[in-house]
Amino acid sequence: PIKDLENWNISKQGEMVCLLTNGVPIFDEKGNFTGYRGVDHNITERKKAEQILMKTKQLLNDTQELGGIAGWEYDPVTQKSLWTENTFQLLGYEPWEIEEKHDYFLSHIVHPDDRSNVSEAFQNLFVEKKKIFMDFKVVCKDGQERIFNGVVVPETDEDGSVIRIYGLNMDITRQKKAEFEKKILLKQLVQAQKMESIGKLAGGIAHDFNNILHPIIGFSQISMSELPQAHPVQENLKDILDGAKRARDLVKRILLFSRQKELDLSPILLVPVIEETLKLLRSTIPVNIDIQTDFYGGRDHVL
Repeated sequence: PIKDLENWNISKQGEMVCLLTNGVPIFDEKGNFTGYRGVDHNITERKKAEQILMKTKQLLNDTQELGGIAGWEYDPVTQKSLWTENTFQLLGYEPWEIEEKHDYFLSHIVHPDDRSNVSEAFQNLFVEKKKIFMDFKVVCKDGQERIFNGVVVPETDEDGSVIRIYGLNMDITRQKKAEFEKKILLKQLVQAQKMESIGKLAGGIAHDFNNILHPIIGFSQISMSELPQAHPVQENLKDILDGAKRARDLVKRILLFSRQKELDLSPILLVPVIEETLKLLRSTIPVNIDIQTDFYGGRDHVL
């Protein structure tokens, strides 16, 4: 017999027609096969609708793949979930590698940090029966973490009982990463603006401070020249002059910084600079802090 045989034919008008054929063989009195007797049903419109549905489904899958979107639905009676093909592609799994149970998705796919939040939100659907939006992390088959933005919709019957839950998960990992990088760049911009403001402020203060240093340096030099070399005040004056010169060099650097100009580098020995700095530190830090030094004995220069 012929049972549910779909076959395409060309009509008299030259159009393609799909027939659903069912038939039984015909035998003569001697049992010889002589042909078939059957019925043909025109299912052209149904086949065209199926083709359109398949194209639409393929378009939907392609669109979801392009947008990083995964669809799913959950049956509260069977407690099973059904996912679109793109879900498995996003996660790197084959369809048979993920169980249909919702609890499996929660315990194996959702990131441990977000499992409690996702579980609580899912349970609230049966109580509040409202659409919800939430972001959560998932773990792909290769261990990579991704961020999903989910929208979940509960469907209820006439009695208000939830009979179906469906939703979409969109992969927003790139967007989240871009947002994070944007925050970092914005923070760096704000910091740069602060440094620019500090530089301008420091430049103004440095000019005033420089005016204070000039008489200190000048009068220290005059006093040293007027006193005998063996005078006990000579050492104090020398310390004042050295400190004022260091302050003058510091002011010069502040001014260069505020003008955003390159410093003029020159080779120096570090040990003398550190020794002078330690003298200043000793007078500014608490006396209960002990400073110990262990200097390198070479004469290597640095810029």
